[in-house]
Amino acid sequence: MLQKIIRLIPLFLVVALAIYAWEKLKDFKNPFSSGEVEVTHNVLLQQISSMGKLELVKYNFRDVVESKIKKDFLPDAKVLLIVSGEATGCLDLTKIRLGDITEKDSVLVVHLPDPEICSYKIDHSKSKVYDTEYAFLFTTGHTGVFPDQHF
Repeated sequence: MLQKIIRLIPLFLVVALAIYAWEKLKDFKNPFSSGEVEVTHNVLLQQISSMGKLELVKYNFRDVVESKIKKDFLPDAKVLLIVSGEATGCLDLTKIRLGDITEKDSVLVVHLPDPEICSYKIDHSKSKVYDTEYAFLFTTGHTGVFPDQHF
């Protein structure tokens, strides 16, 4: 009986060593894996002004954008983006002039200006790169998504 226990001691030591090694190495970060992407936006309020705009409608949109960079000898680099955002339609009440207001039989008639897009923005948290092909072949001259974009 004692011989069986003595034979099992190396097995228990190997198992305990394996568990210890696993616990120490499971949080090991691969140095060759891609790191986390961090994007920082800093906004500075410069001016507040009275606009006189009456917001009427808000559009939430999603756009699928495909961009290609054609290469002569290499495969074309492609990227597929899904862009989410919103736009607001409004009336600019500062465009109303005295001639746009008329009175007829104690009824006031106001001719409103044409509606316009008063603001739009891209929601970066909901936008994402859906797919890329040969993205490593982008040249250094093309820093934007579109080939004619140079920042």
